[in-house]
Amino acid sequence: MTISVVSCGPGEPVDFSNVTTELPPKDSLFIQHEDSLVKYFGPLERDLIRKYTENHQNLKTEKDFYSFYRRTHTLKKSLKRTLQAHIRQLQINGVMAEDMPDFSWFKNIARGLEVADVNKHTTCDVFYNYDILKQYALKTEGLADDEYTQLIRVCFEDDRYLPTWIKTYEDNEVFGCTTLGEGKHFKAIEQYVRALKQSNQSDGLFKKEIKGIRTLIMRNIILSNEFCGPADKALAELKLIVNRIDLESTDKPLKELLEARIKQFMEVEKYENFEFNCETGNCNHEETAIPEF
Repeated sequence: MTISVVSCGPGEPVDFSNVTTELPPKDSLFIQHEDSLVKYFGPLERDLIRKYTENHQNLKTEKDFYSFYRRTHTLKKSLKRTLQAHIRQLQINGVMAEDMPDFSWFKNIARGLEVADVNKHTTCDVFYNYDILKQYALKTEGLADDEYTQLIRVCFEDDRYLPTWIKTYEDNEVFGCTTLGEGKHFKAIEQYVRALKQSNQSDGLFKKEIKGIRTLIMRNIILSNEFCGPADKALAELKLIVNRIDLESTDKPLKELLEARIKQFMEVEKYENFEFNCETGNCNHEETAIPEF
């Protein structure tokens, strides 16, 4: 599913009480689009975007990047809420989807953030550019930010809402099957372990965010009963994760959950609820394909 087919709700209120009013000098590109920033986001968000562009140039340590990342997350939610409210007003005023504003210029001003149309051009959302965030992290001292940005790079693509391990059906914009069996869960968990180890060595930086990604991965593995591919490949990847990744010393509960999931492939009562080869939306049960160890 691409960013052209998903809608989002409003965000939460944001406290900007600690925002400084000191701003960097305006560059020519900012001046060129300043009116548009005020029009679509408002004067406060315009100033916050200017501050954002200054902050990413002053990152020196992994802790600097963590603070920058958290502020960026807050800014992203605020920009989304303001922008979508403006677009709703345009729709009330009769503006058609094909006449929605072009925001291709935004990514050049707030590098690391992008605006793109979603829900078949009926509204817009603000997205991270993960590659640029990773570039910022690589320039700082320390490795916690490097490993975390690599983790989100592995798990998410710039043009998708959903993680890489979910494929939506052709006729459905929300629901999909798990890609377990394609190696994406292995790569994600392998990088999760690296990021977690580095976080533990860096006073717990990004631990909350890393645990959040762990939850996403495990929810997909444990709760999904519709598999994009065949049963043998799904089982093979689960076994590969358990046998090749050092979970015993880093996250033993995760290893135990994966081992329990493997056993479910051998339990008829559980296995009969699984459906395979669902990538096109036409699942089949594979009744004779219960794998053997």
